[in-house]
Amino acid sequence: MTAAIPTSLQQPPVLTALEAMPADLRLLLGWRRLFALALDSVITAAPDAIRASERTPILLTLTTYCYAANMLASDDIESACRSYGDVAYITNGEAIPATELRQFRRSHRLLIEACLQRLFGSALEQSLQNLPADSEDANSATTAIHEFAQRRLNLAILFDTALSE
Repeated sequence: MTAAIPTSLQQPPVLTALEAMPADLRLLLGWRRLFALALDSVITAAPDAIRASERTPILLTLTTYCYAANMLASDDIESACRSYGDVAYITNGEAIPATELRQFRRSHRLLIEACLQRLFGSALEQSLQNLPADSEDANSATTAIHEFAQRRLNLAILFDTALSE
């Protein structure tokens, strides 16, 4: 007989569900659906950034999509712009230099994080069909999604830091 884990030590169900999703959300959603979610997250979470410059929405969609597809290192994203049709579709075939991606991430970290939160929340909603309804559970879900997005962005930074050594 196993002892029950105290409620205070249990992970929120939303965080458990997020961690159960594949690291590459294309495996769960397909590349077209993931692209649609990335684009929607940019339009919804960063509407002012879309008007900032012609380049910003492309780079924001690219980083959001790639981080959700578990392409975290800027060098890998640059390469994917040339090698993978789904990523090339976002950039219209242009290979975005890794240095530009790193600079963009540094300058727009909070926007990327907001887009990732929106995307992960939408992906979770689609995989679970319904998020918690009461306000306490909804706050817990929002916090878990926020932490999950932060971890993914921090992993991207860690990959670039390790590769620069």
